[in-house]
Order: sequence, then structure tokens, then C-alpha cells
Amino acid sequence: RKHMGMACSRYLAKRRMEHAKTLLMNTDYPIAVVAAEVGYDDASAFSRRFRTLFGQSPRQIARGG
Repeated sequence: RKHMGMACSRYLAKRRMEHAKTLLMNTDYPIAVVAAEVGYDDASAFSRRFRTLFGQSPRQIARGG
């Protein structure tokens, strides 16, 4: 917690979403595949969390928006 400035679980969740953003920007993977790749069973829950963190939907990021 001291090194990262946040709880370990929050840090890991943020890193997973950053990885998802990279996948969306650099691959043609469907959102459901990206969600599964970063540990989400539910693509809708993934999309909600992604939008909360980045202010854009996964679809917008994937389209380059």
C-alpha cells in the first residue's frame, strides 16, 4: 500500500483495466473476449467498470474515440 499509494486490490484492478484498454486499442478482439482476458465473466459489468474508470465505453476506445 505504501509503495503503490492505494490498496493492492485497487492497484490490481486498475492494472487489469489498463491492460484491457491496451487490448481494445491494439487488437480487433471483441469486448467480451477482452473482458474475459482481464478476468471478467460478465461483459456488462466490465463495460460499466471501464466507463467509470476511463470516462468512455470500451466500444469508443476500440473505435479510436
